[in-house]
Amino acid sequence: MAGLFGLFVRTPRSPEWLEASLERLGQAMVSRAHHRRHTELFAQGAIGIIGPGVLRGCLESHRAENGSVMVAEGEVYRAGAWRADAAGEGHPWALVHDLWIRGGGDALSRVDGLYSLARYDDSPGDPALVLLSDRYGSRRLFIHDDGEVFAFAADFQALVAWVGDAVSIDRAFVEETVCLGAPLRGATWVTQIQLFPPATEMRVSLGATREGRYWDWTSLPAPGSNRQRDLVAETYERWREVLDLRLTGGRLGQQLSGGLDSRLILAEVARRRSGWASVTYGEPAADEVRFAKRAARAVGSTWTLLELPGPDWLDHRVAASLENGGFVDLINAHHAGRLETMRGLFDVEMSGFTGDVTLGDTYWGLNDQGVMDRLPYWSSPVSLPPEEAFARISADIGGRSTWGFMMDTKLRRAINWWPHMCVNDLEVRKPFLDYGFLEFCAGLPLELRRSSRMHVEILRRFFPALARVPIQRTGVRPGAPRLAYLAMAGVRRLHRGARAAGIPLRPWVRGAFDLSTWLQAPGIEQRFRDVLVRPDARVAGYFDRASVAAVLDQTFGIPQVAHEIAFHLYRVEQVLAEIPVWARAGRD
Repeated sequence: MAGLFGLFVRTPRSPEWLEASLERLGQAMVSRAHHRRHTELFAQGAIGIIGPGVLRGCLESHRAENGSVMVAEGEVYRAGAWRADAAGEGHPWALVHDLWIRGGGDALSRVDGLYSLARYDDSPGDPALVLLSDRYGSRRLFIHDDGEVFAFAADFQALVAWVGDAVSIDRAFVEETVCLGAPLRGATWVTQIQLFPPATEMRVSLGATREGRYWDWTSLPAPGSNRQRDLVAETYERWREVLDLRLTGGRLGQQLSGGLDSRLILAEVARRRSGWASVTYGEPAADEVRFAKRAARAVGSTWTLLELPGPDWLDHRVAASLENGGFVDLINAHHAGRLETMRGLFDVEMSGFTGDVTLGDTYWGLNDQGVMDRLPYWSSPVSLPPEEAFARISADIGGRSTWGFMMDTKLRRAINWWPHMCVNDLEVRKPFLDYGFLEFCAGLPLELRRSSRMHVEILRRFFPALARVPIQRTGVRPGAPRLAYLAMAGVRRLHRGARAAGIPLRPWVRGAFDLSTWLQAPGIEQRFRDVLVRPDARVAGYFDRASVAAVLDQTFGIPQVAHEIAFHLYRVEQVLAEIPVWARAGRD
């Protein structure tokens, strides 16, 4: 995985040991032929970064007058707004470095962007490595500390190789991976490695490791606190500013769905950037594809269909998940096998990630049970008992707001893997996570956030051509009269009834694909059974073999469990087989 890697030693080691150890970490990082690398060695630590180098200032070091050295992954926005005397003072990362030294993590709480930072402070008698994540933990970073050496890497596999044969599987993580839509805590597949938390500064020194969160979701304005006269116009103007800040660089494009989040991006940028490229994943006859194509044509965007499922779709998805540490779920890994095609179209993707949360009311007002339902929790013969799953979820929520918990868990630990798996090939921008825009939208009245009303009002007022294109969720145009929704629902019911009666109609695919049809393809069921119920299947060490077989019966027969359970079991088996391979790589 493109990103940062490095280490800090609490007992002095030779420069040769540090250099060899950093090389060992770097060699275990996923890389592409076009990636470049930059490394820095210090008295008691080392920092490296590897990546495509699309974003300015990332494949280099930033030095301060006090001897501190910082390496950054990602990008930041609004550099001139961070401090009154910032204008004309050099690269934004130099400003970030200066602010960070002088004010710690709190000083960066307003520094908008998607980034991970690593800094080495060469203070006499008190050297330290300092790591920091942006508010939302947008970039991946994993950490391991054995008391003697602290190591970190954007690639999970690199740290597994570092730990080596001592790795031990985290049983609770495996159990939760199968029946929950998002992992809990900072856990990973192995007990010795944790995912670095969001909005966090961690200082690793000779005598101690200090960690603190510098920003929290409770800092956002309360719903309804924004009461401007025309909130639709004000939201739209702020959205234009957000996109202006991100329309920099060479070849830009987007993944275009049949929904509203990506359409808001398309609406504004296509008329300002010639050659704007949009791509859509899906089956050609699916609503997602048909409506995305119509939206692209409405604004004259170049549109490319990446057809699903594609040849060897299961193998491609397994490979993509393993390349990303096994954290990417197989059902939603649509990029798998297609990233090279996307890189041929653009270098930077403008993602609609979190649009439904930032502008809508997704996850608002949930209690602990609502959180469990929305993660979601799937019942099956291999799932945790619901009362145990609920207890684990409630313990993880603790005193946090449920909305903030969902942002840190479901959004960050599950959905964010889909755009993040691009970073070996592309850079990804997420305009809906703009700090100022998200804060403004948090204060919108809930009545403007419900049922995507703000999305709809912006499109109807400022982009009527796109407001006339239906969306895949409902099959009718945004903001259509209630009668239109009822009529479309009736048509869909008639279609389902006709197919049930034996009339040979093609399945009506509302989203991008019909997974049940994919599972009926020759050989798919047998592959699942060959992998999961064979005598030496590794999942048998965590789940009863008869229960695993029952899941497959209830997936490939008359569906009785969510498809996700079988796919998660399949992914778990692949990862459990791969972890020893990654661990052995540390000895080679």
